[in-house]
Amino acid sequence: MEDCRASGCCKELGYECYRAKDVYYAQCRPQTACGPDESWACPGWNICAGADSDCSLSRCCANEGEGCFLTDTEKWHATCKPMSVGGPAGYTLLTPLGDGEELQVRGAKANVSSGMYFYTTVLGSGDSFCENTPEWRCAQHWRQRASEIKSYIDKKAELFMVEEGLSAGIIVVIVLSSVFCAMCVCVCAFVHRRHWQSELGRLESEIKSLREKNRLGDKEDRVGLFSEEAETADAKMEVVEMAEAPAAESVA
Repeated sequence: MEDCRASGCCKELGYECYRAKDVYYAQCRPQTACGPDESWACPGWNICAGADSDCSLSRCCANEGEGCFLTDTEKWHATCKPMSVGGPAGYTLLTPLGDGEELQVRGAKANVSSGMYFYTTVLGSGDSFCENTPEWRCAQHWRQRASEIKSYIDKKAELFMVEEGLSAGIIVVIVLSSVFCAMCVCVCAFVHRRHWQSELGRLESEIKSLREKNRLGDKEDRVGLFSEEAETADAKMEVVEMAEAPAAESVA
């Protein structure tokens, strides 16, 4: 999957040059169906764009009198707009260089929030200028870009690709972490339940043992009571017999 920004085409059979929508980057990828909600734009992005069409990678417009303007958003997105009035408010013109020219890049105006937008001043002159002005570049020179811009955009592309890979990795980590946490909760609940089942069994055994002891104690108490009553009855019989003995002797 090689970078195909410069060529706009791929040599491998079954591969086409797709561009990332939010950064200045294109890559040879397998031919797949693409749509407006995909992360990668369909092949054909390298053709000069029509009015109000995306020119963020081709940097050129098919219609005369239009320039490729970077929109005032936080995405790397440019649109073909009329140049007659200097471009719409909040837009920055993307101007590829001609051979041998230098480009100074400075930050956008204060009302533009992102460092992604460039306002360019070109030093020098040549036939690459449109209508002999030092401000606009003709469409045929769009492939010649300033090294400062290319370096900055390449870094954004690298970050984009890293973040794209991290997003899938982060999702996998989150899913695995959630599954692991759920398993831990289930294991803890199972261990907790087994612990209380063991405790309940132990308490039931203790209660049963206490009941058995109480039953035996009651039986022993009853036996002791019967023994005391028998001894008392024997003592009474002895007293009665002792009392009756003198009376019997007197009668005799």
